[in-house]
Order: sequence, then C-alpha cells, then structure tokens
Amino acid sequence: MNSLYQNLLRQSDTLAQLLDRADVDLTAPVSGQIETLLANLDRSLADYVDFSRAEPNLAKREKAALRSKRFADDIQLMKDRYARAQTRAAQRQTHGDERNELFQRTNPTSAPAPGAISISIGGAATSSATDYYAGESAALHRTESHLDDFLTAGRAALADLADQRHVLKRTHRRMLDAANTLGLSRSLIGAIERRGIQDTWVFVALVVVSVVAMWGMYAYFRG
Repeated sequence: MNSLYQNLLRQSDTLAQLLDRADVDLTAPVSGQIETLLANLDRSLADYVDFSRAEPNLAKREKAALRSKRFADDIQLMKDRYARAQTRAAQRQTHGDERNELFQRTNPTSAPAPGAISISIGGAATSSATDYYAGESAALHRTESHLDDFLTAGRAALADLADQRHVLKRTHRRMLDAANTLGLSRSLIGAIERRGIQDTWVFVALVVVSVVAMWGMYAYFRG
C-alpha cells in the first residue's frame, strides 16, 4: 500500500509540472499528457482506496482513509485548474483571431470589405484619410498587444501564487503525516496547522495585491 501512496505522490508532482506549462501555453501534446495523467491518478486513487479498506490494522486504515480524502481533494483542484487553463487558452485564441480580423479589416493594403461605402473627395484627401485610419489601427493594435502582455503576465503571476499554495498545502500534508507517524505531540501538530493558516492568509494578500496591480495597469492603458 505504501508503494501505491508513493506512486500517487509522483503522479501528482508530474501533473503539477504539466499544469505549470499549461498555464503558460496549453498545447495539444501537453493537454493530452494532462488528461492521461488525470485518468491514471483516478485509477491509482481507486486502487489505493481498495487496498486501504482491506488493511487489517485500524490505525493504518484510518490514516489511509485520510490520505485518500486529501488526494481526492488535490485531484479535484488540479482538474479545476486544468479547466481554467483550457478556458484561458480558448480566450487567447479568440482574442488573437479578433485582433487579426480587425487588423486585416483596417489595413490599407487589404481588400475593402464587401458592402463598404467608398467616399472619394479627391486623390490627396483619400490618401490622407487612409493614412490617418491606418495610423489609428496601428496604435490600437499596439495598445491591445500591451494589454494582452500585461494580462498574460498577471495570469502567470496568479498561477505561480496558486502553485505556491499547492506546494505549501502538499508540504503541510506530508508534515502532518510524518508527525502522526512519529507520534509527535499535539502541540507541535497544532503549531504546524496554525502556520498553514498563516500561509493561506499570505497567499490571499498576494492575490489581492496582484489583482489591484493588474487593474491599475489596465485602467492606465485604457485611459
């Protein structure tokens, strides 16, 4: 049963690394590996639960049940994170398509859109208007590109914070398991749990600061 537990830990660590890559760029190969690992984790957890129920020692069976619950929660969190990565990837693709469509529509070298109204006041006036709209289009494109860069950086920062929280949570879980195994005092276990709560508040504060900074940059460029 211990080998199954170690296998679950290795698979969780591998999946966390793949999710780090997915937060930056969710490619088809990475997506396939994540889905395969999630399916393997579900099967491994089911095997671990079956073996733990057959454990004759009551203390070990209760410890295994607690580990199973924690692993189930972690797997659900990673599934939610993967779903968010898929949503962000789809949004980036949509935004890129919209920018390209807008640029092609306003690019003076592209063909006029069907049904467009053409007003000709003179060769010089038409050329001046074309140059003006081309400059406006380029400026809009640059602004959108900067906004996308800032939003991407903000999302990456939030993803890093989420990863740090996940690492702290996993470390906290292992420390509690080790404490239970070694039979350490309840006061030490309580101190570990209080430290976990403090780390959670630090994580929340960092998330709030990141969101405020992203909003400030967005408002600055929109203005």
